[in-house]
This record gives sequence, C-alpha cells and structure tokens, in this order.
Amino acid sequence: MSSPQPESSNGQQPAPESEPAGGELLHEPLAGGAVRRYLAALAPNSQRTLRQSLGIVASYLSRQEGTLAEGYAWHTLTPAQLQQVRQYLRENPGYAVATANKILAAVRGVLRAAHDLQLISATNLRMTLAPLRIIQEEPGDADDRLPTPSQVNRLFAVCQADPTPAGARDAALLATVLSSGLRRSEAADLDLADYDASWGRLRIRSPVTDDSRLVVFSAAARATMNHWLADRGDRAGPLLQPVNKSGAIIWRRLTDQAIYDIIRRLAQRAGLPHLTMRDLRRAYVVSLIAAGHTQEQVQQLAGHASWLTTAAYQRMTQRLKQETDRTLKLPYRPALPKDAGKKTKPHSTTQSGDSHGSQPDD
Repeated sequence: MSSPQPESSNGQQPAPESEPAGGELLHEPLAGGAVRRYLAALAPNSQRTLRQSLGIVASYLSRQEGTLAEGYAWHTLTPAQLQQVRQYLRENPGYAVATANKILAAVRGVLRAAHDLQLISATNLRMTLAPLRIIQEEPGDADDRLPTPSQVNRLFAVCQADPTPAGARDAALLATVLSSGLRRSEAADLDLADYDASWGRLRIRSPVTDDSRLVVFSAAARATMNHWLADRGDRAGPLLQPVNKSGAIIWRRLTDQAIYDIIRRLAQRAGLPHLTMRDLRRAYVVSLIAAGHTQEQVQQLAGHASWLTTAAYQRMTQRLKQETDRTLKLPYRPALPKDAGKKTKPHSTTQSGDSHGSQPDD
C-alpha cells in the first residue's frame, strides 16, 4: 500500500531538499528530538516498549522493515497516513485491541512532543491527532478469543513434540503466562533471580505501574519451569533466552518481538492462527475473577493500572462463567530427570550462535 505524499502547512508538496519523500526516512536531526522528548517522560521499561511500538509504525509507513523510531520524520505525517496506520492496526489480527491502542497512544505522544518542539503548528497537531482515535473492541471479539482448555492442550502438545531446549522454554513461557497473566514486555524483563524455585514464586516488574507483583505457580507450572531450568542452568541473567536451530541456548534476553513470534508460531502449529499472548493473559484474568478474587486483588495480580480495565474483565466473566478457570489446568507433563529443578549446567550456551554459525531461532 503506497502512502500519500506529505503536505506542508500551506497544502503544497514539500521540496525534496527540505523534506523526505513521503514523510519517510529522517533527514532533519530535529525530528528525532520529538521521539527523545516523548520517551524521556516515561519509565525505563515503558521507554523500550513504546520505542518498539513507534518502530512498528515507522516500518509500516516507510515500507522498510527495521526503521527506527528516531529515524522517522514524524512531524511530516498527514491525516491520511495516520488513518492508514489506524486501519492497519485495526484490521491486523496480530494486534490485540489493547496493543493497537498502545501503539496509537505512542504516536499521539510523539506528535505532541513535535508540537512542543515547534516542529508542527497547533492546527496541524489537531488535524493529525483526529484520525488516531481509540479503537473500540467489537462486541463478542473478546469472548471469541478466550482460549478453551482443548486449545491450551494443543499449545502444550506442540511444545512436547519439540525435544530441544526450545520446547522446554516455550512450555515454560506458556505456563508463566497462564499462571501470571504477564505482558510480553514483562516476560522479556524476567531474570532468574525473579523466580524462587523452592516455593514456585515469580516476581513480575510492571512497565505500566512501575511496581512489582508476586504470583505463585501451581505444581504443574513449577514442574514445567523446572524442566526448562534443567536445560538453562543456574547462571544469573534472563530467565528466558533464545535457542538457535541446533538447540543451543544463546545467552541474551528475548525481545518483546521474539516472545510475540514464539506464541504466534506455537499457535499456528497448534492450528490456532488467531490466538495471541493477549488471549492467554485474558484467560488468566478471567480465571481470577471466576475464582472469587475481589476487584482490588485482580487489579494487583494482573498489574492493571486502572480499575476500569479490571471492571471490563468482570463483565466478561459474568458472560463466560462456564468457560473460566479450566484453562489454567496445565496439561504439560515433562519427563523430568531426578535432579530437575536443581541448579545444573546448561545444555549448551553461546553468546552468538553455535560453532557452525547458524542463525539463532527465537
């Protein structure tokens, strides 16, 4: 899809020497300052997440994968381009409504920062913000995306079919999401020190509230995590790491995008192409409400910044009472060695890949 040429404030096409064609790649250093100004006001965890969100939009509009947020001339965007962005996020099944709205919020923030830096006028700011209205969830959409017990079984079956450390890691990721409802960014931030294997307790640092919460794993979830830890070992660092195609663990942190790709790949192999990590988080929150937790308890356990979010889940739970709680009975049953869960040496680790130079998997 081609993007329309940006217009200047007088409605004329900008000169090539002063503006990038199509409002795409950045040629003016000042424009990158809008991103930096916007991100500087956010918490560190939020900075990383929303920089990635802006990168998604920059890559889509520039038609160049990997375009950096700071490398895009946000002040040249037109209402037509921003309407395209909203439509793309709304129609793309890979983006949950909440994720799409978070991306739109990041774009609004950068545009306001560009106005603060006097890169766009107040009139142009109002015009460009107009298409970025919040995407409303269609009635029934959330219900349709609540995973059923049989679907959860199929996801874990895919993990069990993989005999490499990647299968154990993927199962540990699934068990963690279903047992804590954590977000992608929160999963990427997890360290080994955040998990107490003796008690099955996990500390989650929230990018939304700049706080942390504590969840306790069930026996099945603990066994699943211990299976992964038997491969990972006891070295300090990220709890979840990439595994390359030869089965070697790569000693670095998974990115938000890598976690998204893992869940998407598992869902596709399980015959569930539209299932997302957001749906697994939704199953956790609904199960808490169905189990009788108060609104305040659910808000704390799920890491909701606003009670309004929790209230929306409560209304959903009232409609789905017969489908709740069962999704959290994990079917994963790894064949654990006798010393599983104890601190062991990792299966195979490397900094950049295996000795044959194969590229890392997610």
